[in-house]
Amino acid sequence: MTSNKKLPLIIAISGTHGVGKTTLAHALAIKLDIKQRIGLGVVLKTMQILESGNEEIQKWDDYSGCKTEQDFVKKIHAQCRIMGSIISKIVDKAIKTGEPYIIDGIQLLPQYLPMSKIKLVALFLNDKDEHKKRYTKPNVTKTRHAVKNNFETVKDIEKEILKNIRKYKIPLFESSIGPNLLADLIIKKLKFHRVE
Repeated sequence: MTSNKKLPLIIAISGTHGVGKTTLAHALAIKLDIKQRIGLGVVLKTMQILESGNEEIQKWDDYSGCKTEQDFVKKIHAQCRIMGSIISKIVDKAIKTGEPYIIDGIQLLPQYLPMSKIKLVALFLNDKDEHKKRYTKPNVTKTRHAVKNNFETVKDIEKEILKNIRKYKIPLFESSIGPNLLADLIIKKLKFHRVE
């Protein structure tokens, strides 16, 4: 039996640390009148409190144990699988209640997400200096999220994210134009509509 119920608008924003996912999520939420917004950084911190004995969760941002590029990629994909499972539960809840959501997070790869139920977009910054400035600025990315990675690791994470985003032909946006203009561009290009 299939349901004819219209799916709520659920937008997920992927990209590495410091590219502007959270800022874009706020801009989209205002422009589309979406009240429910989830940053996966908060989900991770909650998991770390609830699963204090789980070493994989506790060392989420620690890539020092990755001896090869294959180890590094394997860890990123394992994290994406975990977050994909969590997002699937959030999406199922949103569909039951009819609530639109905006979700932003680093560990978002399309192959682990319920793509038939969400709209996924990805962000990147062409300007490496601007990206590094955003990443290291106090109270913005590194300090606010207590990220342990150095900037080279952040760029390696981005490389794997972008490789998969391009492989699955997910809309990719350069975020340097500013959150409001970027939100307008995404809304227009992807034909999102304000929640009624």
